[in-house]
Amino acid sequence: MNPRSNSGRKPKPTHLKLVAGNPGHRPVNENEPLFSGDVEKPKYLKGRASKIWDQYAPQLIAVGLIKAADDSAFAALCCLTAEFEKDPAAMVAGKIGQMRALWAEFGMTPSARSRFITTPQKVSREKNASDYFD
Repeated sequence: MNPRSNSGRKPKPTHLKLVAGNPGHRPVNENEPLFSGDVEKPKYLKGRASKIWDQYAPQLIAVGLIKAADDSAFAALCCLTAEFEKDPAAMVAGKIGQMRALWAEFGMTPSARSRFITTPQKVSREKNASDYFD
């Protein structure tokens, strides 16, 4: 079998395997590319697509689903979603398929969310003296 074959299920990201304790005990990719840098909204996003970015990107960044290398893919999702919202009947099936695939890729469908493992954000309820005094 070709080692670059794309048939079958998509592999689970390494960090999710590690969080889950590598239940399948399969080898972990030690050389997975790591991307650093801040996620920035592309300048070409305008109108409704820009608002969709503002609505969803902060949440997805906070749970680690969007990294610096993913901003263009998420921008494409924003553009497709804006186009769909404008006139769903005029959107061709191929674009709808791309949009659905990107929704799943970023965990934006109920079934896709069930496959992701995230660390819950802890909210501190402790009060500091500075909260009460100037």
